[in-house]
Parts: sequence; structure tokens; C-alpha cells
Amino acid sequence: MGIRRNTLWSAFSNGIFFLGMLVSQVVIGRNLGPEVLGKYYLIITLNGMVTGLLNMGIGLSNMTFGARKEYRVSELNAASVFFAFCLGGAGMLLPVTADITGAGIFGDIERAYLFVPFAMLPFTIYMLYWNYLMVGLEKIVIQGKLTIALSVLWAGLNIYSVYAGLGLRGLMYSWAAYLGVSFSAMFYVARKEDRAPLRLNRGLLKSALGFGLRGNIGEAATQVWRRLNIFLLNYFHGADAVGVYSVAAELNEKVMLSTGPVRNAVAHRISSSPAKDSAALTTRVSRNLFFGLFIVVLSLTAVSGVVIRLLYGGAFSGAANPLRLLLLGTLTVGVTPVLSVYFIGQLKKPGFLSALAVVNAAVSIIFGLAFIPSYGMYGVAASYAVSCIIGIVLLIYFFRRFSGRTLREIFIIRRDDLDEYKKFFSGR
Repeated sequence: MGIRRNTLWSAFSNGIFFLGMLVSQVVIGRNLGPEVLGKYYLIITLNGMVTGLLNMGIGLSNMTFGARKEYRVSELNAASVFFAFCLGGAGMLLPVTADITGAGIFGDIERAYLFVPFAMLPFTIYMLYWNYLMVGLEKIVIQGKLTIALSVLWAGLNIYSVYAGLGLRGLMYSWAAYLGVSFSAMFYVARKEDRAPLRLNRGLLKSALGFGLRGNIGEAATQVWRRLNIFLLNYFHGADAVGVYSVAAELNEKVMLSTGPVRNAVAHRISSSPAKDSAALTTRVSRNLFFGLFIVVLSLTAVSGVVIRLLYGGAFSGAANPLRLLLLGTLTVGVTPVLSVYFIGQLKKPGFLSALAVVNAAVSIIFGLAFIPSYGMYGVAASYAVSCIIGIVLLIYFFRRFSGRTLREIFIIRRDDLDEYKKFFSGR
């Protein structure tokens, strides 16, 4: 029942988050147009990419140490705050020490706006750490409730900014307010879990860095893989193209995020169970996840053109075909979040995933440089899809070697799985 409850709660909270961001994006796109939506998307994306590059993998340490109860929650929380402000503070110096505003990949985004994503780094890094910690502690219900409240807040702030005529500046204010409230609320929740005095455990700081850095290369490479080509699209085709493509990218990302609730629900058990049981659970969850994702991707592929025109208007209709390419890639890598937990939490091999992520990033950049100048949005989507296919082939190959499991066990739904669905929906 624990896995079922956690999955449902995480899925529900992610669904509310998705709905809030969808409404925000529709309101921004319809009222401010592709160019402003493109600039907004680039600014948020820049923050996400730098957060991924600078976080040093402390989130992975939080998840693993939290699941194995190797340190107190108060110690993990204190270390998270320490690392978030040290690393985020260092990141805030980047636009000061380097003239990033002269880089053509940012197009004509006003200089002042380019400082905002760096100023928000301490908050976004801590939020990343906190979410990993809650997954490790199996506090999915608490995490879900807070996600719902914060999603509604951010969507409301965005909608107010648009209809109040505040434009891109107002969207930056609403984002900053959302991050400030999120940081405060998450810190408060972590303190409630363990009210022991906050103190920095030097052994934990050393262990967290040692473990996290092995996985951080992969996380940094993943950020480059998912986001760098957006800036190449802006460089070659401008913010309007980014605005249209952002519709496809956000819809695809929300499909990919739908796998998160499943990962969150089983991460603790995959990490802490005996090796044989962990591998069996990993394959069982993977094939059920692939089955569900296949239905979602097939459905969205069929109706994507109609949905985009209906929600966003004709100015964004060009996003439909890139979305279909993105969904193809996402379907192939849909089981990756679950398999990754097995490599990190069970096998303690974050460095191995880092190597695979570097391969993904390299493939994506090579294809992006080759196709984005001529094919624009199609080039970005195609580079993502190709890198996904190559990446999952390598991941499955090594998972089978380490676990001894078969392709059929990973991907093909079984009769006993379907029987479980029947029992669930019948209430038995």
C-alpha cells in the first residue's frame, strides 16, 4: 500500500503542478506572444541549467543517505543550506566576472534580466536538495501537499502579472516571490521532521561531496543534454522560434516528469532492499511504467496538433511536429528514472550514470550543431530523440549485465501485472 499511496500522491501533485504551468504558459503565450514567452523560457532554462551544473550532486547524497538513515535529517538539512548558499553564491558571481551578456546565444534579452537566474541560484539549488531528501525519507505525501500549494501560488502570480500589464518584468517578480516562499516553506517542513539544533557535520559534508560528485558529472551533462540546444535555437533563429518550441518542450517535459512519481515512490525500497529483490522490483516497475507511458505518448501524439491550436492559438501551431519527435525520444527513455535509482541507490555507481549522461550530451550537441542551423525546431527535437535512443540502448545493456534481468522483464507487461490493475480499479 505504501508504494501505491506514494505513487498516487506524487502523481496528483505533479498533475497540479503541470496544470498550473500549462495555464501560465497559455496565458503568457496568448497575451504576450511567442517572443516574450521565448525570453521567459530562456531565463528559466538558464537557471535550471546552471543549477544542474553547480549543485555538486548533493541531492543524490540526500536521497541515498536519507533512505539508509545514515545521518539525521537536521544534519542533512543543514548541509543542504550550507551547500546551496555556498554554491549558489559562487554562481551569482558568474555574470559579474564573465560578460555573459555578450554571448549571442542569449539574443536580445535585456542585460538586467540575465542577472535574475543567477540571483535565484541559492533558492533553486536548495529546492533541488530538499526534494531529493523527501524522496529518500519517503515523505511523498508531505512533498506532494507542498508542491500543490506552491504550484497554485506560482500560477496565480504569473496570471496576475500578465493581466496587470507587467510583462516580462512582472513575470520575473512573480518567479522571485515563488522561490522565496518555496525556500521558506521547504526549510520549515525539514525542520519539523527533525527539530534537533542545526549543525554542520564535517563527516557528512565530506561524504556528501565524495558521493555526490561522482553523480554530478552526469547531472551536469543531463542539463547540457536537455537545455543547451535551446540556446543554439535562439542564436540561429531568435526568441520567437524559442517561444514556439517551448510549447513542445514543456509538454514533453511534463510527460517525462510523469515518471517522477513512480521513481519517488519506489526509490527508498530499490535503494534499501537486498540486491535480488531490488532488481526484481526495478524490472517490475519499469515494464509497468513503460506500458503507461506508451499509452500517454500514443494519445498525445495523435491529438497534439489540435490541442496546441486550441490552447495556444495559431501562432504556436508549428510546435506540433517537434512535439511528436520529442515524445518519441521520451518514450524510449521513460524507464530511465527507475533504472537510475537502481544504479545509484543499490549499486552505488553514480559515476557510471555520469559517463552515460556525457555520451547523451555529446550526441545531442553534435546533432544539434549539424541540424539546428538549417532545420530549427526540428533539429532540436531530432537531436533529442536520437540521443535518447542511443542512451537507453547503452543503459539497458549494462543494467542487464549487472542485474541478470531480460529485456522482456524490463519492457513487456505481464498477466500478473494486469491482474493487479484489475484488483486496484475494482477496489479489492
